[in-house]
Amino acid sequence: MRCGSGRRTINPELGHPLAGYGTEYPNEGVHDDISVTALYLHDGDQDVCLLSFDLIGMCQWLVDEIRAAVAQAIVVPRARIFLVNTHVHSAPEVRDRLSRKANTPGKINSDYLTRLIAWAASAATDAQISAEECTLQYNSTIVRENMNRRFRFADRSHKFIPHWKQLAGHSDEYVDPE
Repeated sequence: MRCGSGRRTINPELGHPLAGYGTEYPNEGVHDDISVTALYLHDGDQDVCLLSFDLIGMCQWLVDEIRAAVAQAIVVPRARIFLVNTHVHSAPEVRDRLSRKANTPGKINSDYLTRLIAWAASAATDAQISAEECTLQYNSTIVRENMNRRFRFADRSHKFIPHWKQLAGHSDEYVDPE
């Protein structure tokens, strides 16, 4: 097994809207850097690339563009390029489907998205170039601290548990304790 890693800082420019706060909450500076981290794995026959972004989430079109750029940069099939977001609320907003339009208030700077795609491809390239022999190991445990924040009723309606704390012990859907 060969593995390598790469990382790029993905801080937005001043004024870029931050996720989780609405369009009227622009970036005023950097407290801690945020990044995209790439892990490249090659088992002798197949290779994969995993990318972790310090972002709240992404729209499918952006996922597709990042996969295309990474696939071209490191010659790995798109189906073996995996993206995950750490769900950071104080990171730049990238989910606006209209972000490719003019940079108006409340819109995402399309230059930032272009840089984000390039940073992802660059981190993946570094990961592939730095790959060296390794032994892949993993560990697993059961943790019962995570919970679904919704309780679903038989009629498919639901209640948000932080507002209905008496339901907390009854919610067991869509949670993997492993």
